[in-house]
Amino acid sequence: MSNLLRGAVTAPDRVRIETGEELSVPLAGRTGDVAIGVRPEKFRLGPPLEGENTLSGTVKETAYVGVATQYIITTGAGDIVVYAQNRDGGRPLSPESVALLSWSPESTFVLDPPQQKETAA
Repeated sequence: MSNLLRGAVTAPDRVRIETGEELSVPLAGRTGDVAIGVRPEKFRLGPPLEGENTLSGTVKETAYVGVATQYIITTGAGDIVVYAQNRDGGRPLSPESVALLSWSPESTFVLDPPQQKETAA
C-alpha cells in the first residue's frame, strides 16, 4: 500500500500538493494534475537530509509490528502510513505527538490522479 497525495505540476520537477506545499518529484515530462505516491517504508521521522521533501502532522495511531512500528500520521494532505524501523533504539512517538516526515524525491512516484466519483443530480 502506498500513500497518495493529489497535486499539480508547477515546474519540471515540482508538484504543489493540495495543502500548498511544493515537493520535489521526478516527473518525466508530466504536466497538469497528478497523484504522487510514497511507500510507507520510504518515510523517515525527523529532520530532512539535504534535498529531501517534508510534511508535518500529528500521530493518530501507532502499532508495533515486530521489526518496525507503524504510524498513521494525520497531515493537511490526509492520513499518511509510515513504517519506522525499530533498530534505532529511540523512543517511539505516541498518539498526539507532532511528527515531521521526510523522504527522498527519488522515493516518489507519479500517477494519474484518481477520478472523482460523479454523483447523480
